[in-house]
Amino acid sequence: MSDYLSVARRMWHQLEPLHATLYSAPEALRVAAGLGYDITSRWPRYFAWRTAPLGAAGPELVAATYYTFSPRLIAQYIPRIWSTAGPAEVLDARLRAVDRVLSRLLGDRLTCGQLAEAAELARRAAENAGTAARPLAAANLDLPWPDAPHLMLWQSATVLREHRGDGHLAALLTCGLDPCEALVSHAATGTGADRGWAAPESAAARGWSAQEWSDAHDRLAARGWIAPDGSATLRGRRERAALEQLTDQLAAGPWRALGRARAERLAHLLRPLADAVFASGILTPDSTPSGSTAPGGAPPGGPPPGGVPPGAIPPGGLPVGLLPGEAPGARTSRDTLTRATAPAGTAADHPVPDCLLPNAPAPQEPIPDERIPHEPAPHGPIPHEPLPHGPLPAGAAPGGTVPAGAAWASSP
Repeated sequence: MSDYLSVARRMWHQLEPLHATLYSAPEALRVAAGLGYDITSRWPRYFAWRTAPLGAAGPELVAATYYTFSPRLIAQYIPRIWSTAGPAEVLDARLRAVDRVLSRLLGDRLTCGQLAEAAELARRAAENAGTAARPLAAANLDLPWPDAPHLMLWQSATVLREHRGDGHLAALLTCGLDPCEALVSHAATGTGADRGWAAPESAAARGWSAQEWSDAHDRLAARGWIAPDGSATLRGRRERAALEQLTDQLAAGPWRALGRARAERLAHLLRPLADAVFASGILTPDSTPSGSTAPGGAPPGGPPPGGVPPGAIPPGGLPVGLLPGEAPGARTSRDTLTRATAPAGTAADHPVPDCLLPNAPAPQEPIPDERIPHEPAPHGPIPHEPLPHGPLPAGAAPGGTVPAGAAWASSP
């Protein structure tokens, strides 16, 4: 089973950028404005886009499924957003927005056979995502499948990221972290000069008060997770690493069902799509789906005023950090990331043809119409090396320069 943990994390790195286009692309902003949402704040559209699969959910349900958001913040927008547009209208608009975003990014590649193949592979993985105790994954999997390959691929990516996110919340509960403690423990994984980030002025992330942040810090210190300077102790780092490993374990099911060979093929097909998303510059730190807006905002494509330390929550984004023991300050290009994620033997540093790798080898086996049996494929795993935490890496710039290992990470 452990062989699929790296596959689960690697595939998430490939699919998360595609899913996250919904939250900051200009086309999506215009669609949200057309529905009547105030787009000067990210929260009305964010809660509408992400919550609509649950129906007209109330604040208690949303707080329970999002977990690390303050219930007070959620209550400011839920259920009020449903008086602007109902869930069914929001879901239709969500697909319109994604259609416009991906049509611009991918152009004539939208109709090539490789995109249809990627959509089918991703859908098979999504359909094998167990939804027990995973409300957001289940709600998205209940939606009708779009016919267009690029929309089917996006919806598959959404099911798979929510499947992972729901599992991550289970991991947080298993480790005994309440919502605010989850954020503080992740923030404390910064190193060097960034160790002081877990401070009261950062408490506005996801709506927590400075007192709540301080109290969570004190509780974690009493458990031996946080040192007096605000950094994570060795025990705290080990516990966070174990939590991330458990998240990978809980996310591995769809990829075990798909098999390594097909997962490698999907990763190979997704590479130019992910490149197009990164190169567009739309994945600013406030574009990821589980974040908050800090006071002062952030310039497009860059960190907020004062910078975003490793382990911190950038404006609107998930925490960005380093694995225990990893030196801060390194920089990895997007091309290095795609080489790391390409299957063994792939010339990942060569230019990618316009039509989604038309010369790439076909899948080793045909994809059956029924659900894929839970059997590993007789092929090697996707190449893997230790990766840092973090969704959209802080400071990611149009053209593809991303920080330290360029990895996405679980929501805190």
